[in-house]
Amino acid sequence: MKEFWNEEIIRKSWNTLRELNKKFSFVVIGGWAVYLWTKAYKSKDIDIVVNFDELEKLKKEFDVEKNERLKKFEIKQDFFDIDIYVPFYSNLIFPLERLLKEYKVVEGFKVPSMEVLLVLKQQALKERKGIKAKKDEYDIILLLIKGINLKKYVKVIKEIKKPELLEMLIKTVSGINVKDHDYFRLSFKEFAKIKKKLVKELKELKPLLKNKRKKLE
Repeated sequence: MKEFWNEEIIRKSWNTLRELNKKFSFVVIGGWAVYLWTKAYKSKDIDIVVNFDELEKLKKEFDVEKNERLKKFEIKQDFFDIDIYVPFYSNLIFPLERLLKEYKVVEGFKVPSMEVLLVLKQQALKERKGIKAKKDEYDIILLLIKGINLKKYVKVIKEIKKPELLEMLIKTVSGINVKDHDYFRLSFKEFAKIKKKLVKELKELKPLLKNKRKKLE
């Protein structure tokens, strides 16, 4: 599988993430979180969520810059960035104070559930263009193929009052080119079948957004 980014940069980013994980407490989001769940495409930039105590610890070891416009903190590396998000300040779609309590642990890393990560990836896709947006699309498809609990996903988007994310997700899956099957390690026929099944299953979720009494778990 051909990676999106330079292999040497990926290796340095991964090693940096592992070292950070030994010293600090955080939840990994973004591309590296998708990789930990799916073992597909690796990432380049590192995205983490921390509380303010951990942010202060990071400031003691790194030159942490505040990005007021994007409501995050940043550590600039030679070929990649470490983006740091904190509760009650950063503009992420899911409450970060909850994320810091409701995470899963995968290979020793704290990560969001796949359902919450999917929502965060949808936000990233909406805000980006070019190759990063394409990577977001693939990450979304990979999470769905991995086995998202779709009813839990609906529960999440209802809780955060973003029901429009379901239509966005249907559009994303419907718009993915079946010719991209190689990117998912699937044959053309296999991917076409999976795509059709996913679109059908997603459309069947629509009544759950309208019926408040419908049980989601």
